[in-house]
Amino acid sequence: MSPAPDPAAVDPRFGDIQTMFFLIGGQKCGTTWLHRYFFEHPEIATPLWKETNYWASVEGLDHSANLRRAYEKTKPTFKKIVSGLLGKRGAVDRNFERSVKLCHRALQSPGVPHSLYADALFMSETPETLAIGESCPQYSLLSSDTFRQMFTLSPNGRFIYIMRDPVQRVISGIKHTLRAEHGRQGVKSEMIEARLSNIAKPNWFHTQMTSYHDNIRRLEAVVPPDRIAYFFFEDLFKQETVGAICDFLGVSHHPANLEKRVNADPRPQIGVSEAAERKVYAAFEPVYKAITARFGDAVPEAWYQTMERLSAEPAQHA
Repeated sequence: MSPAPDPAAVDPRFGDIQTMFFLIGGQKCGTTWLHRYFFEHPEIATPLWKETNYWASVEGLDHSANLRRAYEKTKPTFKKIVSGLLGKRGAVDRNFERSVKLCHRALQSPGVPHSLYADALFMSETPETLAIGESCPQYSLLSSDTFRQMFTLSPNGRFIYIMRDPVQRVISGIKHTLRAEHGRQGVKSEMIEARLSNIAKPNWFHTQMTSYHDNIRRLEAVVPPDRIAYFFFEDLFKQETVGAICDFLGVSHHPANLEKRVNADPRPQIGVSEAAERKVYAAFEPVYKAITARFGDAVPEAWYQTMERLSAEPAQHA
């Protein structure tokens, strides 16, 4: 395991901010909606480009080509979509290209002193900024070594980890991928079930992303528990939940637009058979057991209902 960077060796901007945070957890768990909220909060600065994947690059995974291709191929439409997601116009359009370029440049040279990464993160900083961070669900798959580097980057490093009912998260994640491949109206139940044939593969993206207990274990191996806040997708869209997130980050409460959903499923009626759901549940039963044992009554009722419906034995609240 490589040592954490000397605080004196990293870009000094990281030491000057009150709170540095990383929003991680499962894909399709509301992170884009929360990213938009962070962007609109007057005391939070976050890159216009969500999911920089910088720390994946630190681990040697190159996402820069994907970022460049996505931007160059769909530049006008892409800017419009991102502006819509963030609920802003004008300044977003003018700054979006710069944000993408800064993120892309950071991915080309990851590592200490992380100054290029700081350029991307601090681009939106104002005199009112108290917290700076980014949202990237893929970070939940990182190693403990990388988590430690992220945590020690700033004196007050913090992580927000969001989870969703595993069966619902996997199906939603597959549908999201299929929509990108076949369009909003092109997703069929049989397509989803065909993708579920990968569920037994431990290295399948959706298997890794939904193995919350394993991902949390790597995170908690190097980050103190008081620097990690856990939330659930099913409870996310509430003012009290958003307020708790603000308290954790040390910023003032700012009203959230609970009516505006981002990347919501346009065809929620398209699903899979109960037999297919049972196969997904069987694959992730250890996750249900670990998370309910750990968080007990804090786990949303929907999780227990899934366990009751798809397992052979009734689920018991801790």
